[in-house]
Amino acid sequence: MYPERIHKIHIDYQKGIDFVNLSQVAEQLGIEERSRASFMIKNLYECFLQRDCLEIAINPLVVTPQGKFVAANTLVRLDPDSLYRQQELAASIDLSQMTVSERIAFNMDIKYLSLIHI
Repeated sequence: MYPERIHKIHIDYQKGIDFVNLSQVAEQLGIEERSRASFMIKNLYECFLQRDCLEIAINPLVVTPQGKFVAANTLVRLDPDSLYRQQELAASIDLSQMTVSERIAFNMDIKYLSLIHI
């Protein structure tokens, strides 16, 4: 609906996060609390690295009249090849959300991609 309000931040892994860019994104989004927004994005980035994520998305990010941030809907995709390092997250995987074929492949540590979605 508002594609100009969708922002992807590309970060040089070796340089790390740039607070100037984060502040600019907050400004472009019309967020007055730039330092709080930058802090939130910085924490998302740290989570991304520490938890071996492939993707983290918040859509929509709501700013309440009191100035609080609410992630109304989030997506976090983990790298399945890193689950051995993320024992806590691996233990929380809900196998009931997988198809039988996906569960078999998961339990056998085999990559599986269904080409048919019913």
